[in-house]
Amino acid sequence: MRTLNKQRAGKAWNLYRVSTRSKAPSPAEVSKLDNVLGRPDVLCDENGLRIGRCTIGSSFSDVFHEHFPSHLLEIFAQERYLLWYDPRCLYFRLGGEEQDIRDGPVHLHIVLKEGYSGTDQLKAWCHAVELCSTLALSARETSKSEDKLFGALDVINTTLQSTSLEFPNFFKCLREAGWNVDDIVIMAGSPRSILVGIEPKDEIDREYKKLR
Repeated sequence: MRTLNKQRAGKAWNLYRVSTRSKAPSPAEVSKLDNVLGRPDVLCDENGLRIGRCTIGSSFSDVFHEHFPSHLLEIFAQERYLLWYDPRCLYFRLGGEEQDIRDGPVHLHIVLKEGYSGTDQLKAWCHAVELCSTLALSARETSKSEDKLFGALDVINTTLQSTSLEFPNFFKCLREAGWNVDDIVIMAGSPRSILVGIEPKDEIDREYKKLR
């Protein structure tokens, strides 16, 4: 299969990362790793170990019903999606308003913006894999909790920058490797809603509810 879905996109990004970011795997190479019984929303590392979970097409109001980080819109100003954590994966720092990430694999949500494309879905999914891989690596390489990479917003920003830096070449390598990058199906069906506007000051959102 030459079509990119959740599992294939995640595996392709992982293999691209460990190939010194010089080539993408072919559809035949990825098909050998396909797990037809696996959950499509589960994110794994290059060794097949579970590092997180991601839901694409989530509603803004479901993800941010308790708290909205004020700088998130600025970080994603040039993107047609938002990436954030399930509220159960976060906690507030003692005496502050900053949120940190709890130990263990995280559950991420992708909220799509108006005008999103298949390429935007692919980049958002790669960003999610990159974030979970970064957290997993940090957890393996450090033993003291205070040394771990836990700042929720900082991790989003850092991994977006690294994903954005590599994504154009990754996309080019996918095409050269034989993938159909003109028909990307990361999300099955329609999103629960599309983000078309927001008032950060009042934490009020306006969403266009799509018909299924």
